Amino acid sequence: MNTTKSLVIILMSMLMFGCAITHNSTLMNQLSLGMTKQQVIEVMGQPNYIAAAKDMEYLRYDLYPPPPYYTAATKDAYYVRLKLGMVESFGRVGDFDSTKDPTLRLLIQQQ
Repeated sequence: MNTTKSLVIILMSMLMFGCAITHNSTLMNQLSLGMTKQQVIEVMGQPNYIAAAKDMEYLRYDLYPPPPYYTAATKDAYYVRLKLGMVESFGRVGDFDSTKDPTLRLLIQQQ
């Protein structure tokens, strides 16, 4: 009986961990141009990092790719670029007008 109880606890822990991982890059497919920052946060959750300058704001999400590509080490950085509070573009590094991290360019421009 103790073994059964332990097995149930282990299975429940695995299920809970699996649910946390479902927050992956497929969420980006629910975004669309023109959404507000609040709408993005409702879909994606709180970003891992935010950078802003003038009328541009970048939200960075560190997300796991969808199965079967998921491993514990396969997080990718995804960005949502807002202009005047509305989604102007979104995607991975390289999907924008540079292959560099867009928040690094913002930091350099501010100095």
